[in-house]
Amino acid sequence: MLHHVPEALRVDVTITKEGHSPAVYEAKGHVLIWGPDMHVTGSADDLYMAIDNMCELLDRMARRKHRYIKVKRHFGAEATA
Repeated sequence: MLHHVPEALRVDVTITKEGHSPAVYEAKGHVLIWGPDMHVTGSADDLYMAIDNMCELLDRMARRKHRYIKVKRHFGAEATA
């Protein structure tokens, strides 16, 4: 994920568990970068699946931001409007 956004200043991950018998795990990711920060939440009944969901969402968001910056740099501001 960080090769899409090399200027990341800080990455915070918080993992919580709710419930006992049908436990639901929630992984929240927060990436501090220049511009708007990225916040994602992944949840599942398995801890590792929740972390995997969060990582996929964060990677998808970072790729989208990286592509947006490349298009803006190549075509100028009028291409993004």
